[in-house]
Amino acid sequence: MIGRLVLVDRAKARIVTIDDNEAYLSAACAAVAADVNLEAYACSRMGLGRGQSDPEFHYSSFPTTLGREFDLIYIDGRRRVECGVHSLLCCAPNARIVLHDFRRARYSALLSLFDVVGETSG
Repeated sequence: MIGRLVLVDRAKARIVTIDDNEAYLSAACAAVAADVNLEAYACSRMGLGRGQSDPEFHYSSFPTTLGREFDLIYIDGRRRVECGVHSLLCCAPNARIVLHDFRRARYSALLSLFDVVGETSG
């Protein structure tokens, strides 16, 4: 996996990947073929704290700043629900959103956002 949040824009043949671990992200991107059109962003996964203003986007909200629609979105990591909500703001019509390991109780809100078209286990 390239990052915790991976988005694919078929029109521009571009893959966007976002992770909060810059060292991991750099190593993963180095393993990707040179001819792949890849954009990588290291963003904090932390959101607002009590009494805190948040001048920057974190990795779950960052894709909305790119001004693009994505055809495929892969969500993994700690902030799956937030990533799912923000994915709705930047997914193309008929986009597919893949949620890794989503059948945990804390991610159940995602089932109200998406139609499940398939599942795998293992």
